[in-house]
Amino acid sequence: MFRITEFEEPMFTLLSQYGFVTWQKWLQFEAARLEAAGIKTEIRTRKPDHFTALFRARGKSRTEAR
Repeated sequence: MFRITEFEEPMFTLLSQYGFVTWQKWLQFEAARLEAAGIKTEIRTRKPDHFTALFRARGKSRTEAR
């Protein structure tokens, strides 16, 4: 897995294609979108500060996820 977003405060609010949402909710929407395309994803939390980021699988993730 490798990180595809920055680590950010989960309750940070942003304007996105989904409207005004928290960072955590946006990560969930994006993870669902990538999973629907066959890309394995994972939302991870950094221990010291509880910031979250989105990770995706490397390599043949699309064929392995099916």
